[in-house]
Amino acid sequence: MRIKKGWFGKTYGSAGTDDRYEIGGIANLYRDTLQLSLLAYSNNINKAGFTVQDVVSLGGFNRSGINSINVVNKSGSQGFALNGISFGGLDEGTARSSGAGFNLNHAPNKKFTFYGQYFYGNNYNNIDVLNQTTQYINDTSVITRTTTNTVRNVINHSFTAGANYVPTAWTNVSFRAGGIYNPIGSNTLSSLNVDNNFSGHLSTSSGTIGTNQYNGNYVHELYITLKTKHKEGRIVNISHSLNYTNGLQRTTTETLNEFFIPIDTLPFRQLRRQNLPTLVTITSLNLTEPLLKKWLLRFNNSMQIIKEKQEISTFEKNEVTDEYSSLNYSQSRDFTRSQHRYSSDLMLTYISGSLRLGAGLGGLWQNIDNSSQVITQSPMTFHLFNWMPSFSIFYKALSVQYTKSVVSPSINYLLPVPDNTNPFYVLYGNPYLKPGETHSINVSLFKVYPAKNMNINFSLTGNQIHNDVILSRIVGTNGVQSLNPENTDGTTQFNGRFNISKNFKTKENFTFSVRFSPYFNYDRRRVIVNNNNTTATNLEIGPKFYLGFNWNDIVELRPMYGISIFKAFYTEPTYTNLNVLTQSFETDLLVHGPRKVILQSNVAYRFNSDVAPGLPNRNLLLNAAFSIPVLKNEKGRLQCTVYDILNRNNNFYRYTTENMTVDRNINVLKRYGMITFTYNFQNMGGTQKSTERGRLFLF
Repeated sequence: MRIKKGWFGKTYGSAGTDDRYEIGGIANLYRDTLQLSLLAYSNNINKAGFTVQDVVSLGGFNRSGINSINVVNKSGSQGFALNGISFGGLDEGTARSSGAGFNLNHAPNKKFTFYGQYFYGNNYNNIDVLNQTTQYINDTSVITRTTTNTVRNVINHSFTAGANYVPTAWTNVSFRAGGIYNPIGSNTLSSLNVDNNFSGHLSTSSGTIGTNQYNGNYVHELYITLKTKHKEGRIVNISHSLNYTNGLQRTTTETLNEFFIPIDTLPFRQLRRQNLPTLVTITSLNLTEPLLKKWLLRFNNSMQIIKEKQEISTFEKNEVTDEYSSLNYSQSRDFTRSQHRYSSDLMLTYISGSLRLGAGLGGLWQNIDNSSQVITQSPMTFHLFNWMPSFSIFYKALSVQYTKSVVSPSINYLLPVPDNTNPFYVLYGNPYLKPGETHSINVSLFKVYPAKNMNINFSLTGNQIHNDVILSRIVGTNGVQSLNPENTDGTTQFNGRFNISKNFKTKENFTFSVRFSPYFNYDRRRVIVNNNNTTATNLEIGPKFYLGFNWNDIVELRPMYGISIFKAFYTEPTYTNLNVLTQSFETDLLVHGPRKVILQSNVAYRFNSDVAPGLPNRNLLLNAAFSIPVLKNEKGRLQCTVYDILNRNNNFYRYTTENMTVDRNINVLKRYGMITFTYNFQNMGGTQKSTERGRLFLF
């Protein structure tokens, strides 16, 4: 019997100007059906330690499975998270990220496989934010300008194990369990100024907000699929999941607040302690039964139990001991919510060739019990029933689906104790909020024309929400904002995406591609500010044009141009319509030279039509890099990178929300140079060459 074994992977190290660095390694070891992947990385250049492809293939996630993925591309680098595990590059500001872990996969026989993962991550961020919010109330403009510097340290321990067992051709059992421990510490220095276009200076604030969080989570999932050899198409699915989270948060606020209408100076010193345990269990039983040749009947049942608690203790500073030991009883309360949800529905499906039609009707029973020692009014307990219709149409590349969902509001909106950790932005609770009812429709089309080298895809999603939760705001004459959650009707959301692309190829090995991608976002909801009740319609449209030029895989050029238009309209004339226009241009040049030398440069330009005074209205980012293979069999590669050559990078953006225009600028990495050495290794027999032809860095 021949035993298969070997190992392969890569290591890299970088050194740059301004103490920039990057180091990491990833290895894949296997013996027969046992695979062990090891990885470790650290950098201070706001990027992931590896590419997604590295983690999926070398890191072993292609065997253990991917449940979720989050990818962010920005400023010449890529950040991503798989299964909730961050591999760096997702944070704002300047960041130092480090991580290490392993992924073990084993399939001892054809019936049984299992895996285990452990990852440690640490992100240390320094975030400078300049935020200016302009609110329009009748003929008055309230301008709040805030500058903050936040130092944050995030640690993450994550462990997951799972197994899959297939005892027979008609039975499949899978189980997954995992846990996370996530302590977070942050300290924010803040300065705030509030002005009024009539009254002038309203108030100022300066001080610190320190937060310590200790978050723990345990989750497990069990899935059982049963088929029968006596009747084809009969399937029973049984599933159970449990998710327990407990988070302790301590927020210390120490600020000096000055008010000018009327004149007053108020020091604010407070420690707010929150304990947030949450337990969610879901048990489901689903049966699929073929009735006739073209008909299927599905019977779905689910029971969900949710138990949540908020334990809030607020302490004032003892001026004698200089400690937070004086309990403020009026600001200290417990609030619990217990939900029992049971749903049952029948769905009938017709299948004929490329056509698949489905229609279903079910019921949702809910018992919601809210309790607090300070609330005596009714109702605190809700007994609710909702009909839950659904339908779907699938025909070739076209799909149309309708669903209805009923979801309770976040417990953070229910608390009887206001959250005043920011004394200029106080959030009150409303324990009598009702669950929201959402009607959703989704239309999508994905069409491929291989003979024409053309792809077309389209998607449209719409939501109509009854009992939506909005935050009604009161903006005081001193600049302090009070927010109260309320149920409202009339929230409507639509977003659409369209994409058409086509490739052209000539006999001279020249390839030309073009892609047109327009989109729109539509949001209509109630807005209440200082008791002025209106309906706000926010519309965003933004076509993008992409071109691609490729000559014999030697020279590649990929320019892109996009324009985004944001508009806000109001039904009441007391509100001012708002507009934001943003244009962007990007281009990427890649040249594969002789002896496998790779040269790359990219440019990104962004322009905003109108910004607040003192903030940049444009951004220009220019990066360049080249690399060459080194060592025997080209196992190594040496790369030189210059980031932000013009030293003009920034992270400014503007957007509209409710009756506000928000200008926001966050610190980013500026110009630096870096030299990187990458070594590819393997022990599998034969040779391995560095045949990289992709980008040196992602833009």
